[in-house]
Amino acid sequence: MVLRDVELNYLEKWLPEASVKYKDGSPAVNLGLIITVFFKDGHTPDVRRRMVECVDRFYTEFKPYLKKHLTQNWVGITEKNYARKQQEIIDSTPEEIFSWYM
Repeated sequence: MVLRDVELNYLEKWLPEASVKYKDGSPAVNLGLIITVFFKDGHTPDVRRRMVECVDRFYTEFKPYLKKHLTQNWVGITEKNYARKQQEIIDSTPEEIFSWYM
């Protein structure tokens, strides 16, 4: 696979956010995984509640590895802001589109 300049420019744009250093000062890169899930009838209140349950199961399984989620900015996950996001999704109208980044 050969990267084109456009792809390299895109990667370089995000490098400062992805770069970290180990305690010994050596460089490392945080890698992420993006999963997009679509739910049939996702606009209905019942399915939205089940979506939140699905995220809850995911969060329970991977909680030690999930440190932040996106609200207005990337913030540490707390019980309070996690519950707020859950309720925001449950209370959303059928017309609203939402996402939850962790």
